[in-house]
Amino acid sequence: MEGSMIKELLKCLCSRHGWSYGILWKYDKNMPMLLLLDEAYHVERDASMIGDIDLQVHIVGEGVIGRAAVEGKHCWMISDTSSETRQDHERKLETVAVIPVESRGVLQFGSSKEILEDTAFVDEARKLIQETDNYGSEDLMFA
Repeated sequence: MEGSMIKELLKCLCSRHGWSYGILWKYDKNMPMLLLLDEAYHVERDASMIGDIDLQVHIVGEGVIGRAAVEGKHCWMISDTSSETRQDHERKLETVAVIPVESRGVLQFGSSKEILEDTAFVDEARKLIQETDNYGSEDLMFA
């Protein structure tokens, strides 16, 4: 039940804020230095953006996702597309946001469009995922 609740939260956050995909990377129970795929949502037309996501593993402290887990700070990255053709631009990620969620792991959102940094979105995403630890799906507000 919790997996479908997380997926619904990711879907809600993506559709309300213009993201192509959302992923929750969770701490592995047996090896807490690893972040593994917990749940993912993607807009059908942008499925190729996440590729073989279920095969990926992130090491806590390494790379953007692993560093976010250690540092506890979000990271917002916008691509420089000034030298790309329109066709190349449409196939690539334009914006990636990585948001640590202390109790769970790290959220990752990506979009084929430029999305300006929004700390209200960061706070909302973090809060909604943290609330899944405290409430059942019927108690969460998706408003």
